[in-house]
Amino acid sequence: MSRQKTVSICYTDIRGSTELNRLLGNDRTKILKNEHFRIAEELVKNNSGKPVKRLGDGILCYFSNPAHASQFASQLQWIESDHPGLVRWHFEIKIGLTHGHVIVDDDDIMGTGANLGARVGALADVGQILFDKRTYEALESQWGREKVDSLCFRLGEYDLKDAGKEQIWEFNWKKLNLEEGLVPNLVREHLTDTGFEIQNNENVPISKGGKIFWPVVPRNVATAIHRGQLEAIKLLSFCGWTTDLFIADITNLSSPENVDKNFEERINEYAESIGVSINQVVYMSKVFTPNSSDFPRLQSIFKELATTLEVKDIFEYEGKSYEDKKELVSSYKVLDFLRPAYTVVALLMFIEKNSQEQIMVIAGNDERVQWMDVLARKSLYNRMNIIFNPELKKGKHLMRQTKDWPYWLSKKGCLSEMEGTNLAEWLFKLFVLLPKFPSNEDTVKRAICDRCCKKKDCGDPLYKCEKSTEIGPHLLKAISDKFAW
Repeated sequence: MSRQKTVSICYTDIRGSTELNRLLGNDRTKILKNEHFRIAEELVKNNSGKPVKRLGDGILCYFSNPAHASQFASQLQWIESDHPGLVRWHFEIKIGLTHGHVIVDDDDIMGTGANLGARVGALADVGQILFDKRTYEALESQWGREKVDSLCFRLGEYDLKDAGKEQIWEFNWKKLNLEEGLVPNLVREHLTDTGFEIQNNENVPISKGGKIFWPVVPRNVATAIHRGQLEAIKLLSFCGWTTDLFIADITNLSSPENVDKNFEERINEYAESIGVSINQVVYMSKVFTPNSSDFPRLQSIFKELATTLEVKDIFEYEGKSYEDKKELVSSYKVLDFLRPAYTVVALLMFIEKNSQEQIMVIAGNDERVQWMDVLARKSLYNRMNIIFNPELKKGKHLMRQTKDWPYWLSKKGCLSEMEGTNLAEWLFKLFVLLPKFPSNEDTVKRAICDRCCKKKDCGDPLYKCEKSTEIGPHLLKAISDKFAW
């Protein structure tokens, strides 16, 4: 049924497809364009808008509220400019906004307003949002003259061909993102939707920015979880966070010269490929030695920690559903058991050295007790935040990170280690379903089944699915398509 409405109309147009075709080929570029369309349409819905249709390299959508249209356009420009999870090869976007009367059908809009957005957008350069006088007046009535003028720059009068002459403004989408917290809100939603758990965001919100302390145990290769953490770190970098990598090479404490430099290179190589800059790298084996300039201070912190923490607080194997706790304990050396305590001491030193900064720790869920104990210290509660990975399981048991833990050197190796785990589901959510997807687990599973399995929703969890051997390759293909692997 058709009806007349007054709405804000938005038209987006992609630039960069030709260059992508040259780099990646037509088929892969088509995959990335479809991903752009899907994400743009999800963002429209997130901002209470209605996606109407795809027009060549662009989309047409409308909003009842002009502020929502501006927020959508600002978020999309941020995402398409250099977003961490979208694609390794990003598109450049031109956006035009107008406001006025249109005829709304079930799957279309008609009238002069429907064409005017495209006309305004055609004037834009990549990275710009332009709008006409109607949009300016609609925003002014909602936000007030002072705010609108602080976000808009009048470019002058332009001839829009059959639409006549119009006054055109450029919208400062970066400033709106900063003032309204649009980017941090999107980052926070994305992290929580993909299974990360953010602690203490009320006292140390991710919007504040500061220093990230990222402790990792070196492996033969960069594992899937390292990549997942780096994706989170890239998102946080848009909120002003910088990262220090702490490599807990505990087995090399007695011989720092044997530290595996290749692991650092592998981490840095992947970080650079997605645009993450690591501020500095610190090795546990070089910090905890008598010739370290901080050694006396380290000793005093370690002594303080040893008098407040109980052994169960650091290791806590009793409460964890590892498949074989006895094997886990018996295979560890004494230094392996001390690694969590050493890492906490290193964090406390890091906090002291960065006394004016907010601190964030990126950690695994199996390390919850030790980090929550640190967070409980009154002196740190207003300075520190923690982001935990989701629990990764094989069947009903927690997965241990070992040298064979799912890695990325080969598709075959990654797939074989995914079998019977919830890793494929987590990777699908983290790398593919962006920037927003249903938080309900049943709905997420259904989205995966719809995309990857002819049987659709059988009712079984993914790790029990009899079709999991078919789903795994489909999920990995979706991930590799996204990153042009």
